[in-house]
Amino acid sequence: MRRILVALFLLASSLLASSAAHAAPACYAGGEIEADQAVQFQTELMVMSGACGTRNYTDFLQRNSSILATYQSTLIEHYRRLGRNPEQAFEAYLTHLANQSSLRLGDQMSAVLCARSADWLKAADALGPEEFRRLVVSRATVRGASYHRCGG
Repeated sequence: MRRILVALFLLASSLLASSAAHAAPACYAGGEIEADQAVQFQTELMVMSGACGTRNYTDFLQRNSSILATYQSTLIEHYRRLGRNPEQAFEAYLTHLANQSSLRLGDQMSAVLCARSADWLKAADALGPEEFRRLVVSRATVRGASYHRCGG
């Protein structure tokens, strides 16, 4: 029931956000792909930790607050460069990511989902700032082809 309420809340909040605010940005420059992957990981962890009732997300935030702030600032600057209201566009994007994660996980029973994700959640507990940076660099490399890069 709780999962359904969370999914409904996220869906309702996304409907309130402007669809243009979270539309795919025109292009990514410099470290923006890495920053995007960091925010995507953070959002996935938030949704999974909430669905499973763990402290993984809270603990992750405490360990990585500084590097997360840097990545978030990079994405806010990305939206500023694109001529949007950067803070509003960033918040709408976060809502969009959370909705996608919630919908992707929503069809799975909580006990099954949490059992399948136990190793992933445990691995997230081991991520300090340097390990997290290496993880998102790797994700950006693997997923980089799906981004439109500026100037190329």
